Amino acid sequence: MIDMSSTVPQGPRAAANFAARPQLGLRKRWAVVAPFFSICIPQYNRTSFLLEACRSLAEQTFRDFEVCISDDRSTDGGEPDLLAYLEQSSLSFAYQQRETNGRYDANLRTSLSLARGKYCFLLGNDDSLASPTTLEELAAEIQRLGPAGVVMTNYEDFATGAAVERVRRTEIVGSGPAVAAASFRNFSFVSGVVLERESVQLHATNRWDGSEMYQMYLGCRIIAEGGRLLNIRRVTIRKDIQLPDQRVDSYALKPRIARCPVEERRLPMVQIGRLVVDAIAPYPAPRRLTEKVVAQLLLFTYPFWIVEYRRIQSSRYALGVCLGMRPRNLLQNVPISWAAKLRLRMLYAAVTLGGLLVPIKAFQAMQARLYSLAKSRTARGQVRAHSPLPPASCDLVVVGNRGGTNVGWSLWNASLDLGIRAHFADALEASRAPAFVRRVFWRMLGHRPPRLSSFSAELVRLCEQLRPGCLLTTGMAPVDRKALAAIGRMNVRRLNFLTDDPWNPSFRAPWFFQALPLYDTVFSARRANMADLERLGCQDVQYLPFAFDPRLCYPQPADPGESRRLAADILFVGGADRDRIPFLAALAAAGFSLALYGGCWERFPETRPYFRGYADPQTLRQATAAARIALCLVRRANRDGHVMRSFEIPAIGACMLVEDTAEHRQIFGPDAEAVVYFRSIPGMIERARWLLDRPAERQRLAAAAYARIINGRHTYQDRLAEMLGLETSEHEDRNRCARPLSRV
Repeated sequence: MIDMSSTVPQGPRAAANFAARPQLGLRKRWAVVAPFFSICIPQYNRTSFLLEACRSLAEQTFRDFEVCISDDRSTDGGEPDLLAYLEQSSLSFAYQQRETNGRYDANLRTSLSLARGKYCFLLGNDDSLASPTTLEELAAEIQRLGPAGVVMTNYEDFATGAAVERVRRTEIVGSGPAVAAASFRNFSFVSGVVLERESVQLHATNRWDGSEMYQMYLGCRIIAEGGRLLNIRRVTIRKDIQLPDQRVDSYALKPRIARCPVEERRLPMVQIGRLVVDAIAPYPAPRRLTEKVVAQLLLFTYPFWIVEYRRIQSSRYALGVCLGMRPRNLLQNVPISWAAKLRLRMLYAAVTLGGLLVPIKAFQAMQARLYSLAKSRTARGQVRAHSPLPPASCDLVVVGNRGGTNVGWSLWNASLDLGIRAHFADALEASRAPAFVRRVFWRMLGHRPPRLSSFSAELVRLCEQLRPGCLLTTGMAPVDRKALAAIGRMNVRRLNFLTDDPWNPSFRAPWFFQALPLYDTVFSARRANMADLERLGCQDVQYLPFAFDPRLCYPQPADPGESRRLAADILFVGGADRDRIPFLAALAAAGFSLALYGGCWERFPETRPYFRGYADPQTLRQATAAARIALCLVRRANRDGHVMRSFEIPAIGACMLVEDTAEHRQIFGPDAEAVVYFRSIPGMIERARWLLDRPAERQRLAAAAYARIINGRHTYQDRLAEMLGLETSEHEDRNRCARPLSRV
């Protein structure tokens, strides 16, 4: 194991006391009692730049924040000007001058110790916020997406306005050691990183002073222990403030060393691998995770600095940097197998050779593309990463497909909103195999996932470790009969939310029919399945409709130019089932402009011209808002009475033309109260024309359907509370908490 001894007292209470220890020169004015954000700024010299940063804070439309500045014994004489500005401004602030110069990591830790807000927003002293609405927009995104341990945002260059996308989409990434290991490189630039304040102060340590990456340690530790990582694709920072006739000190401005000797030069970068490994060490992690962390460092971080020091100094200086990054330094005290060490030594040799030989101009020409590649690898690593393994126990294990609009992912996020200790097991792991293997298993072995048995065994081991009160699986979850029996013997309540019709020939699977009767309760999203499930031998069958995820489904009109591009008379989102083709073909033949999103519409000549591909949730929100009518069709092969879009469309705020079913009438009421129904293709065309001729009526219907769904307790949080028998209040908001889930 790595030797991580420290002079900081160990244990949660000791660490918190250490973080809050008072020091010399504290000035404060706390105008906000319990702020949402604490803007934490480690300050050393650069006071004129910090004043500009503070002006960008004073301009914010969002006022629920405080400014926490730790000064590391600055020598530029600017402290009186800074304090005068803070006293005269309307900012709530705390200013601490440290007793001694402790350098960056200790200085950042002191600024964090001053914080009282829910979240610590980290800001460099020469960076500013991107706009006066930055904090307002960011707070709205965090509140919409739910509680977070870490929030990652983007930034742009102050001088050029060029945006740097360290995150490429707004999403809930998840948590756990693998997510931390896939994300650590995003912490290298401190500004725009947001950390949950209680966790920050709990994990305070001076072990990594000198690494210049204290924020990386904290972020990785919080994610590894179970704090959710949110990626928010929003520019929050303008990097490197520009002032006339002034510039900040930088490694790039240091004079070139004449006759530079070749000697080992250890940059703080050499500590990053050990720092990340230490951050995730207390938590169960996948095999070879340490090797992957070091490999990322060698592949994506190390080559940039070789070329950079060749550019600003010399090849001899860069060779000294390479000597400092030798594996014996990089892997010092890192617990890793001899085979992994051999692979990393080979990688180090190859990257070193390439970094020393590649032409500098060629590397610079490729740099933007290489950065894009590195970030795409980070995103793919986050997608593959497992969700958290809580250190002791949990109340609920959710099995489903990870990310996007998948129901299991929405239910897991809902569990966190309800205050339930939950673990997510990604069902896609059961299908991890080469494509031809998956096809053989699917077509010849009864729609069986290739890793059904091993995934089921892993789930049993997980339940033995965590001892949850409930196991909740979604859809045709890859859990076999043997595993469900073993989990039942642990006194774990076994629930399934059946999102598809297992009697649909496209999904019919003998192994799943054998497993279904082992569930204590099966919740079906279609009434047509209930009698079949009872005949199959299921003990308790209950009807439970779909819902909407408020993190994904809400009104979001696009800007005028984008709205014109997305506009259509009628929008449909969903797969191109053969029984749906006649409906859309008839609308096209009748002269309506269509927008079709989903799978396989391009395969049919009648619908191919209107196919717009697959779209992320933001595009679907904007496309739904831009369309005059949103069409809602059920899936006949699934014997649906309603579909997921039955709740998602009204939550986004669109006017709906809905296939007439008993379940739809139960949800929306009589015809023309909140939606317009149709029973046939001619009826659909007639009602569509009627709606297009009546803009005011479309607006009224959209508002009525929105109110009916939003106020009708139709979120996945509501559905989860019903499945688990939790007590919730009608008057609590969408982030309400319920009593903790008890063991059954």
